[in-house]
Amino acid sequence: MTKHIQYLFYAGILCFGLSSCVSTKIDFKKEFEVDMGNAQNVFGDFNESAMRFVGVSEKTALGSFRSHRFTVVDMETGKVLYSKRASQMGDIGAIPADFTIDYDNKCMVIRTSSLTRNTLSVVDLDSGEERWNIRLGGLVSMTPFPGFDFSWLGAIPVHTRDEGLIMYDLQDGSTRWQLTEVAGINVTQAIRRGSSHFQYIPEYAGFMIAGNNVLAFVDAETGDLIWKIEGELGNLNEADFFLEDDIALFYGKQGGDAVKNLAMNTLAGSGMGGRIATRAIRASESGIKDNPLYYVDLKNGKIKWQREFKTSGQSYPILFEDKLILSDLFTYVIDRKSGKTVWQSVSEERLDDENRRRILSEFLPLSLDASNRAANDNVIVDDNIFIVHNEIFEEGGKKNQVSMRRVNIHTGEVIWSSEPERITITNFFFAEGKLFVQTSNRNMYRNGEIRAYDPGSGALLYEINANFSMNNPFITPYYIHVKDLSNRLYGYDVNTGELNQMNTPLPVTGRLEKAGNFLLGTFSHQFRKGTILAYVDPKTFEVERKVEIPFNARNRKQKGDYLYLFSDSQTEKSLLAVDFDRLETRGSLVISTQMKKVQTNPPTTLPDVHFYVTKNGENVYLTQKDQFMKYRIKD
Repeated sequence: MTKHIQYLFYAGILCFGLSSCVSTKIDFKKEFEVDMGNAQNVFGDFNESAMRFVGVSEKTALGSFRSHRFTVVDMETGKVLYSKRASQMGDIGAIPADFTIDYDNKCMVIRTSSLTRNTLSVVDLDSGEERWNIRLGGLVSMTPFPGFDFSWLGAIPVHTRDEGLIMYDLQDGSTRWQLTEVAGINVTQAIRRGSSHFQYIPEYAGFMIAGNNVLAFVDAETGDLIWKIEGELGNLNEADFFLEDDIALFYGKQGGDAVKNLAMNTLAGSGMGGRIATRAIRASESGIKDNPLYYVDLKNGKIKWQREFKTSGQSYPILFEDKLILSDLFTYVIDRKSGKTVWQSVSEERLDDENRRRILSEFLPLSLDASNRAANDNVIVDDNIFIVHNEIFEEGGKKNQVSMRRVNIHTGEVIWSSEPERITITNFFFAEGKLFVQTSNRNMYRNGEIRAYDPGSGALLYEINANFSMNNPFITPYYIHVKDLSNRLYGYDVNTGELNQMNTPLPVTGRLEKAGNFLLGTFSHQFRKGTILAYVDPKTFEVERKVEIPFNARNRKQKGDYLYLFSDSQTEKSLLAVDFDRLETRGSLVISTQMKKVQTNPPTTLPDVHFYVTKNGENVYLTQKDQFMKYRIKD
């Protein structure tokens, strides 16, 4: 079920208090042009597999939905299959709500809504004849599962306040199933709470629904309850799903804050400890939570085990062989079969004993966790894992000091540990045979450094400092590339850390990406026209081949053998097709708007422009005002 509206390239123009004239320059080959009626604007839905374009022509701002015209066009030939007003397609209400197209089941689903009437109409896609029409009660939502495709089911889910969740057959309008309550959970309340209580899981062809301390899983095809779990498992947004392993992690209702609990105990004393504890309580948002953990089998809804662990609330999980790894303030390695701790980087005794009270003596809201969310192979190497260790948990309690460690995943043995430092680690990852650690001093214009460690010994190889932001480095076998605020590119030797000046054609405004033995990049001035798309040598940055682009390209997308570049500004919409291998222009389209600052009454509304490019990159479809056009790239 395609959602209205899906485009790979989309541009909209909306201006008030301006007069304008629109000019179009195109050097693609025009295949056809279809007049969509005397419309102020045309929007629609493209589908390449069905080769259909469904266009909806808007009349005026005061026009009713019944007067809007639906036009279905064969995208291959430009033949109009039919063009009908909504009122000619059946008993369709007056006020628009939304519509969706099911190309597999060859139908349009149109929902209309008013204070007195809600209707759902299903119209045959190729004939425009209504299959069925039904009146709905209460507030209606046709997309209780936004963004998901139900074509495989041949049905459409609809939610109404009065009747709950209903699955209607697209052929005859019969009710497949209807749910107002599941395992004691009010369906309407769960849907209104959003994805934290109601989520579709397409891999299992069903949906999860939570409420009243119950988690239920329902089959989308039959509406049957497959399994349920009773207990406070926490909201669905915070859960982690490992669908390839049929496992989910739920974190339940957060327990007490360990820092706050200890501070409350200290507060019961007197003197200096009371002030210390008060500061700790105020800072408890940055403290340690006692969190439950549920390890759930998604196939049958069984809780395989449950336990508690301590966290700052920012743990990220990794499944590695027979182990579950949780890491933030400290790292837990848990046996996936039993749920028992294999090892943890800080002992429970250290977290709970009197030494913790001493740690609180200078407790501040510390940034103790590293916000790394790298892929597994970026933090795990040869059955070892790289972790951040907070020295505040060691004997002596070195506040704000952290170290990097390499630890054996199976035994917890520390292979090496770097020297403690007062730094904030924002990211760490393994690349090009080295462990890279990014730090931050939280300054907008001087954003820390990058350090490279020998992963075998833990020796610091070099560190890179710069007077500009060093976020999102791009690493090749030759350089660590970073950009400053002006998009100038700097290259640091990946083996030595030495700076090598990068003589790029222009500042790097787009992302760099690997393309065979080269890097592909977009280079342009930030506030001036003129952009170059170029292949460059990753070692010397010499330009291998390039193509000039007459606009600042905001987006690019590879389609087949071509790159399409798109710019969307207030005055110009531009689309350019470039041969991906040879970097030669194969077609361009520019829609310019010349505007005068003249008051108009009513205000002038400029037309929308919509682009769609087929997967092979050879065809471009365009709607502009009341026209639907097809173009091909040049031979």
